[in-house]
Amino acid sequence: MKNLFFKRYPKGLVQRIFFRASEFFHLCMRLFFTYISGGTECIFCDAQCFVMPLCSACRTRLFSKISEIFTHRCRICGRHIVSEKDICLSCRENNIFGSCDGIFSVFSYRLWNKELLFKWKIEGVRAFSPFFARIVHNVLCYIEEKFNCRNVAIVPVPPRLGKISETGWDQIDELCQFLACKYGRKILPVLQRISAQQQKKLDRNSRLEKTKNAYVFAPENVFLNRNDEIFSEPVIILDDVMTTGATVEKCASLLKSAGFKKVWVLTLFSAN
Repeated sequence: MKNLFFKRYPKGLVQRIFFRASEFFHLCMRLFFTYISGGTECIFCDAQCFVMPLCSACRTRLFSKISEIFTHRCRICGRHIVSEKDICLSCRENNIFGSCDGIFSVFSYRLWNKELLFKWKIEGVRAFSPFFARIVHNVLCYIEEKFNCRNVAIVPVPPRLGKISETGWDQIDELCQFLACKYGRKILPVLQRISAQQQKKLDRNSRLEKTKNAYVFAPENVFLNRNDEIFSEPVIILDDVMTTGATVEKCASLLKSAGFKKVWVLTLFSAN
């Protein structure tokens, strides 16, 4: 059981040492090449920085937002709200989150935050991966403290078919590698995407419709022992950005149907 879960994200001592050594090597290479090229500009304040286009002051400011994941948020979808009501207008009019027991979102997907995600996800600035992994780990610590639980297992939203072969990587997959090997987080890659269509090309209604059949429970996990203790513990779905919420709701419904009792969602960004 556990070997199946951790096969893609090993966390043994040797694997973790190798991962940290590889991380350090790539960090040195990025630092060297950005230094000889004169550095780069921070995407927020244009200050000169190295390794990744985000200065230390802006990184500190972003980390300070982590403590706000429980304040000024819709209690259903987790999006930022400015009204005194605890449910946003979208959820009051059309609540699609029937399977999610809680949704936590760190940043709003607007202004320069869009550029931050674009650099990482689309342009492939993988130097952001350890930065976002640290943010996710710290947020998980807040969630575990609030709900009195330990080492919540992470279920990554799987990439579309062919993405890794086309681009060489997937941002959520790499994020989970850091979370497993650097922070010792439990990763449960039990979901599979069977659609190759990019959702960013779809409007809201099309997303809601197409997502219904886009994800399945991975075939190798169909015969999981429902008496295993993992099903009684909370799990948290991890994704980079939530727009309509159709993806995380579909994933949550699959996990609930498989026997998981409590399913939360964590996204780095959410579109209001």
